Amino acid sequence: MHDGRSYTQIASYLGCSRRTISQARTVLDAQGFSAADIKALSTTDLEILFPDHRRRDPGRFVQPDFEAVAHRRKTCTRITRKVEWERYRKLPAAPGLEFYSYPQFCSLFDDYVHEHELTTQLDHLPGENMQVDWAGETMTVVDPLSSQRYRVYLFVASLPHSGMIYACGCLDMRMRNWLQSHQQAFRYFGGVPRVVIPDNATTATSQVAQGTRVRDLTDEYFKFSTYFGFGAVAARSYTPKDKAHVEKSVDIAERWIIEYLADRSFFSLEECNEAIAEQVEWINHRDQFRGRSQSRWQLFEQYERDQLLPLPDHPWSWAVWRKSKVGMNYHIRVDNHFYSVPWQLAGKTVETCILDDAIDIIHDTDIVARHRKGPRNFQYSTLDEHVPPSHQDLRTRWDRQRIEQWAGSLGASTFAVIEQMFNARKVEAQAYNSCLAVLALSKDFSRSELEQACDVIIRTRQVPSVRRIKEQLTDHRKHPPVTVEPTDPAASTTPGVRLPSSSGHPMKMGHRPISQGCLPICLRGRSTPRSTGQVAARLVIDTGRPIVQVARELGVNPGLLGRWVKAERERSGEIPATELETDERTELDRLRKEIAELKMDNEFLGKAAALLASKRSQPHGA
Repeated sequence: MHDGRSYTQIASYLGCSRRTISQARTVLDAQGFSAADIKALSTTDLEILFPDHRRRDPGRFVQPDFEAVAHRRKTCTRITRKVEWERYRKLPAAPGLEFYSYPQFCSLFDDYVHEHELTTQLDHLPGENMQVDWAGETMTVVDPLSSQRYRVYLFVASLPHSGMIYACGCLDMRMRNWLQSHQQAFRYFGGVPRVVIPDNATTATSQVAQGTRVRDLTDEYFKFSTYFGFGAVAARSYTPKDKAHVEKSVDIAERWIIEYLADRSFFSLEECNEAIAEQVEWINHRDQFRGRSQSRWQLFEQYERDQLLPLPDHPWSWAVWRKSKVGMNYHIRVDNHFYSVPWQLAGKTVETCILDDAIDIIHDTDIVARHRKGPRNFQYSTLDEHVPPSHQDLRTRWDRQRIEQWAGSLGASTFAVIEQMFNARKVEAQAYNSCLAVLALSKDFSRSELEQACDVIIRTRQVPSVRRIKEQLTDHRKHPPVTVEPTDPAASTTPGVRLPSSSGHPMKMGHRPISQGCLPICLRGRSTPRSTGQVAARLVIDTGRPIVQVARELGVNPGLLGRWVKAERERSGEIPATELETDERTELDRLRKEIAELKMDNEFLGKAAALLASKRSQPHGA
């Protein structure tokens, strides 16, 4: 006041009311003190000038045992100050002694706690609550194949009593990772706290009604808390003090995890979480915590571990429910993998519970099958007890014999494809759907087209599948085949060489090339059982024409036609051209040259004879 400051400035600086300042000035003015006199006043002088009328003689009150109170609260007997005050009022009192009121009791206890540095130990009861939050900063994971960068969000959980911290990285902050991170924190601490305090994230709470600030737990978070047996009390909006400990823990995690590991590159989430786990262990085992020669882990082991609730017998898992119809092969398809059920349920509808690492199949409220979750590779997971003795589906009576009979009625190539598909399966019922799907293509296309497509699959040594066979049929429809009328008259008289079309009439080959994978049906003559390759090879062998020329006319790859010719010569026992002696090769070339010259002479004589005949038929004088 002597420095010329206003009451408002003094009240703001000292944190007292203007009335208190006015009373102090009245006392000083009455004594006539100057600024020098005020500075010379001792503590005793100030107590005389400004006596504390709130103080009472301690001898008039029953003194509580604050040391015992602090010990009971420190050992987690779950006793509040109100309970301790009620217990204090029941102590025996000498005549004339009074009891402290509750505010006085709390004030004296706070002084005791502050004097003995017990404040941080008594703020939160052991095992009482766990605070959770997401860190504001993120980490990065790089895909080694595509070099794409992904953000990693850091989940942080803390136990305020011991100061224990848990952290893990997630690729997003959605509900599944939110709940799984909680479970990982419980496993790390070895138990469940009684209360979890999250912030007002959408994964934790939702607005009860539009236009109101009241929020309630989400259904998923409520079910999760019920399973583990803890209560969730969300912090108030814009009130970080409600979860002050985890706010500090997030700051520690950002400093000693995110910033400390900023110079490292991670190529998978697992690698990133391993590095995070190492830093978490270092933080929790670091000494000199809270100014003492102890660590968070030591405090946790000494006071808090035994106060946590036990974990459930079975781990929690994120579940997705679906309805599926059991196929006639007593399998259901879930995420591109096939799982078996008891064969009696074939054709019925079941419920599927898809967990993180398992698949539960339920029928009439009973779990009828449980499988480990398989990869999305279109493979089968079959339990032996689900397979009937006859490997048959009792609902439709389809079995291998019946399916192979149907395939045999379509053709030899179709039968061979179906046989390969059955032999490729460990359990024959696993091939039912695929085999029937192949045979059903004969209804969408035609029997002859399906037979030709299966023949191509066999000749090109492809693994038979519904997709490959349908691709062959579709390609055949898009590019209809054409047939060849041999240019050499001798070729048409050679048995088995004339190549009729599907209508029986020869047609000339167009200029559009035909792909190697889909050969024209015309090469499969109706009057001969020989395959396409044999017919084309005989055309080369019997006529002696070059492979390149014949391949160009047929629209076939010359290399493929050459292999057909070699296979046909080996099959018929003929000596391959590559095994002829030099003299024989020279003689063969000479004979071919003479045949060509004779053909030219014959063509010339034929044309000359035709010209003479036309001249003779003309009238004289024309």
